[in-house]
Amino acid sequence: MSMNLFGMDMKIDMTGTMAVDKPGKKLFTVITGSSSGFGETVAMNEQMYLINDTMYIKGEVQDSGMDPNTWYKQVLPATDLSAMWTSQDIGSQIQILLDSAALQIVGTESIGGVQCYKLKINPNMDKFMSYLGASGSDLADMGIANAAQAFKQLDVTIWVSTASYLPAKMDMALGLNVDSQGQTMTITMVLSQTFNKVNQPVNITLPTAAQNAVTLPA
Repeated sequence: MSMNLFGMDMKIDMTGTMAVDKPGKKLFTVITGSSSGFGETVAMNEQMYLINDTMYIKGEVQDSGMDPNTWYKQVLPATDLSAMWTSQDIGSQIQILLDSAALQIVGTESIGGVQCYKLKINPNMDKFMSYLGASGSDLADMGIANAAQAFKQLDVTIWVSTASYLPAKMDMALGLNVDSQGQTMTITMVLSQTFNKVNQPVNITLPTAAQNAVTLPA
């Protein structure tokens, strides 16, 4: 993701892996990357587990004041916990994205050994805003009231299995302008997600070191 704010360029590069066990109420993510801007580059390296209602986190979190070598934990309030699980319901999010959208099958491709239909999607903007809200990216908080005017680019491609119709990959590129403090901030984002073992069991185990995590204040 790149941003231009008050004439300054900022860039965030991230690579992440996620495993979700929704019936077991367990989740694991690991994120690595860097953010650069205002003359400095900051590394990002974070592991996070969600076990029932407790979040465990370790890594380099900018301006957090946390030791990057120490595990921390926090019990999430019910509202935050509900929002967390809603943001991981990929199937429902993709369905929101497809609702009222114009679809075009542009061919077939193999993704990770899975034969897929390649679909170009022209989303309905109201539905797209609902999709962003469901995935935890509420652009209304950034002052965007009219999506059609804010978005200058929105390209979405989804690959779905020809056998199961389950998603295998989704690419998204978007560009938008946001008014902030009388200035215009330009944001460009390129996102690529690959899905595997959908609807299959996954084993998520909290590391031994995290079992003695330091409790963060509520």
